[in-house]
Amino acid sequence: MLALEAFGAQYGLRTLVAAPGSLPAGRAFAWFANWLGGFPIVLLAFVFLLFPTGHLRSRRWRPAAWFIAAVFALVAVVLLVTATRY
Repeated sequence: MLALEAFGAQYGLRTLVAAPGSLPAGRAFAWFANWLGGFPIVLLAFVFLLFPTGHLRSRRWRPAAWFIAAVFALVAVVLLVTATRY
C-alpha cells in the first residue's frame, strides 16, 4: 500500500508538475495517492490489536476494534474529500 501511494504521488507529480501532459491519467494517480495516505497507519492499529493470534484478546477489546474501524472509515472519507478538492 505504501508502494502504491509513493508510485501514485510520483506519477502524479511527473505528469502534472514536472512534464505536464507527458503521461496519461496524472490527476487520477495523484488523487489515488492522496486517498491512500492514512490507510497504513490505521491498519497498523489493527495489527497491534490482533497480534499474535489473529484474534482479539477478549470480548472487552471489541469496542476498541469498532472504534478503530470507525476512525478508519472517517479517515477514508476525509482523505477522499480532500483529495477531490485539488
